Amino acid sequence: MAGSDLVQSLLRGLDILDLIAQFPEGLTVKDLAGRMGLRPSTAHNLVRTLAAREYLQKVSHPTRYRLGSALVELTRRRVSHRLHARAAEILVGLFEKLPCATLVFCESLGGQIVTTLRMSPERSGVLERPTGRAVHPYGAASSLVFQAYWPAEQREEFRRAHPFWEHGAHLWKDADNLERFLAGVRETGCAAPPCGDGIYRVAAPVFSPAGELLAALGGSIHDPASAGPDACRLTIELVTSAAEKLSAGG
Repeated sequence: MAGSDLVQSLLRGLDILDLIAQFPEGLTVKDLAGRMGLRPSTAHNLVRTLAAREYLQKVSHPTRYRLGSALVELTRRRVSHRLHARAAEILVGLFEKLPCATLVFCESLGGQIVTTLRMSPERSGVLERPTGRAVHPYGAASSLVFQAYWPAEQREEFRRAHPFWEHGAHLWKDADNLERFLAGVRETGCAAPPCGDGIYRVAAPVFSPAGELLAALGGSIHDPASAGPDACRLTIELVTSAAEKLSAGG
């Protein structure tokens, strides 16, 4: 594309983002204008426009601009899209080895743990993409994975939204039992809660290369006895291995 065809204001906006990215504490409009050779009024209009879409954030004392949340959100969406694509491939391959199991890929969204990918024997071979399907905060293995690896403040926030006495006490009797189980999850790298309802459940964490908890990969068998003597062992081994592969970018 010829240089004359480029939109100058857009180029300046991108240059502003590139420049401000070099200054985590932010830049004043005066400093920004000086570094870019712009009139202060032009620089002000550009940063005000970028701030309106949250690509920049205005902070005070002194008034300056730094990178905003929209850029972080764009990065998150890109990472999420790639993660979903890899997770879908791995889930399909995992289902071929565990056709008797219901397999799920769960994420933390809007204060809940929700299933975003699913495969089950009821719809064999079909990769489902549920929307808004929240799992039990204390009974689902995927929820327990998140609670095991979340920082304390995030775990406390989740429990304020989903009180233990209301949703978890009938499963764990008291919070100490739950905490002991979560400590075991961190030691073993997977959650396999007691199956009092006859359903065997297991889930394992999916991490980013930086060690951030991104998701949980889970599997459940509704009738372990009829699935064969090695069904539970095989499920935990394959689910854990698949989660590790996802964490490694495989």
